Amino acid sequence: SSPLANAAGWVEVNQNSMQHVRHANVFALGDVTATPNSKTAAAVRKQAPVVVRNILRLMNGQPIDDGYDGYASCPLTTANGKAIIAEFIYGGKVTPTLPVLNPGRERWLGWWIKVSFLPVLYWQYMLKGYEWFPKHNTAFKEPTVG
Repeated sequence: SSPLANAAGWVEVNQNSMQHVRHANVFALGDVTATPNSKTAAAVRKQAPVVVRNILRLMNGQPIDDGYDGYASCPLTTANGKAIIAEFIYGGKVTPTLPVLNPGRERWLGWWIKVSFLPVLYWQYMLKGYEWFPKHNTAFKEPTVG
């Protein structure tokens, strides 16, 4: 087994800085990490800038940034032509990028985002390192029933 991995085989990193817990010059992101977030492309999109920033900070003798909050997102198809865009951080807290759209409600817009927008975002922007989305809303209050 690798000295970078825990007993289960995951790379042991601080869940917020993505820096290895025993080897300060090692960082990891994505599906290989022992972080408690969902393993999604959206998670990697938010982890990558933190890792880049922290490598540069380490090289310049600056303190490490604990900037990753566990953000993950997943389009969930609920019916033909409808989907929910689930966005959340550590602890399962709902954190929608567009809080005006109730994230618990299935929509045609969610379906369109999944089938038309996300593929373009992934291939044309994410893989090239572009980040232009607004920050997800960590102060979002879930609607109550009643």
